[in-house]
Amino acid sequence: MEEKIELTENKRPKRKRTLPPAYDDFIVNTKLSKTNNSSHFFTPSSKLVNRSSSSKPSETKKKKQSHQKLIKKLRIDNMRSHDYIPSELDKPDLISVRVINLLKSFNGRGLIADKDIPEGTCIGEYTGVQFDSKKEFEDFLQKHATADNSYAMNLGKKIIDAQSQGNFTRYINFSDSQANMMFVNGRLHNKPVVKVVASKDIQAGEQLLVDYNVYDERASKDFVFLNPEDTHLSAKEFVGQYTAIYKLGTLRMDLSPIGLPVETMLLESGIITTILNHQLLSEHENEFSPPEVNLPAFMIDSKGHPLEFSDSDTFTPLMLAAYLGQVDNVNWLMDKGARIDRQQNHSGHCALFFALQGYQMASSIKYRNDYVAIMKNLIARHADCSVHDREDNTFLHKAIAVLRKEDFKKVIDQLKVSQPENFRNLFSYINSFEQDVVVTCISEKKFSHLDILMQAYPDYFKDSFKRTNPERTFNKTVFFGAFETLENQKDREKLQTVLPEGAEKFISIK
Repeated sequence: MEEKIELTENKRPKRKRTLPPAYDDFIVNTKLSKTNNSSHFFTPSSKLVNRSSSSKPSETKKKKQSHQKLIKKLRIDNMRSHDYIPSELDKPDLISVRVINLLKSFNGRGLIADKDIPEGTCIGEYTGVQFDSKKEFEDFLQKHATADNSYAMNLGKKIIDAQSQGNFTRYINFSDSQANMMFVNGRLHNKPVVKVVASKDIQAGEQLLVDYNVYDERASKDFVFLNPEDTHLSAKEFVGQYTAIYKLGTLRMDLSPIGLPVETMLLESGIITTILNHQLLSEHENEFSPPEVNLPAFMIDSKGHPLEFSDSDTFTPLMLAAYLGQVDNVNWLMDKGARIDRQQNHSGHCALFFALQGYQMASSIKYRNDYVAIMKNLIARHADCSVHDREDNTFLHKAIAVLRKEDFKKVIDQLKVSQPENFRNLFSYINSFEQDVVVTCISEKKFSHLDILMQAYPDYFKDSFKRTNPERTFNKTVFFGAFETLENQKDREKLQTVLPEGAEKFISIK
């Protein structure tokens, strides 16, 4: 059985309380990646290299020529041939390395699928310089000021570091909510290797993304949120692919809460126009082509060109329909294959967040009910409720502050029914204030919401406290810090009334 693993890092996992110690395996069983198909670009003398390895001059020349050919084919322009380490598991015909438009300010590259890649496909082996132990690698980091562990991967007791040497897999970018690839433990010629495997079907032209399962505080604050749709194309080049679809329009309503004031000029598809006109998509579906379902609307500059992805967020049809409370249109879009979890590159917001924003602006119970229906339908279609914004707030963090008690319960009930396997895990995500959803309820004085959460997960405190790893245990400091902010005795009493039976075994509050 091959197992999913993670990049090496000495920080806690992204937004999660639970984490493995530095460089230790974080294993999840999987049936994927059982291929041993070899690549015609592999040379028998190539292997995962140790820093002390050496080759004969004739072999070195042959390797160099082979690697130069491969590097050129892959469009790699920042790597020397003698630093390239191929594997017979590699499938370079499937991908190419491109400068990603959103990352071009620092010449950031990524992997783009040149062909459709089915789920379960092993695209290659994660290769690099091999260190025989964690200590050897840490000594190396101490001696080399420019070295870091950003590209390090644990493989048993060994460390693979792809910072300076490796293959095309080192160019895969990070996403903790849009990942379509994963790292998997495997074996090749009876030796352990790290395979890079598609966790979803990937369409030609999409970017390959992987969740490193490690925490970097810069990820949400300083970087952009990447989607598979974010590629090497500029906004102008992207729109140019669909000149028959995109038309110039003027927004006739005020959508300022989501950054679209009245009279905003937009490049929009027919689907977007229909949504903004509050018409049913089902009554016009013969007018639309399949790509339109996911084509976003662009704001434009003074010359009529779409604003670049790096300068402005775009808006997908699903985002706009969710914000406008259009239940039928949201369902129609999902039926037609809309990307439910797609995020804005700068805000990090997905359709669930847009539905919350619309709910917040709703003027009556009827309209609020429409937004609740949209949230429930998105969750029923397995929308990822761990998607987060720049403050690392998940959908549930935001829902606590926005939704009324009865509507919050409807959402929680839907989550338990539609996503029971992931429900408890949502309690482990923490925002930039180190608050999980329970502590958020306390700090927001949302005791009725906390009551709903405790009834849905009565073992929350038991499960949190029983962990033996101190880095995985319940964060008492943050919890009691939130409790201390409750200066009113009545608030403290309210909190005590909603805590589940048995909670006093783990916490004592007065």
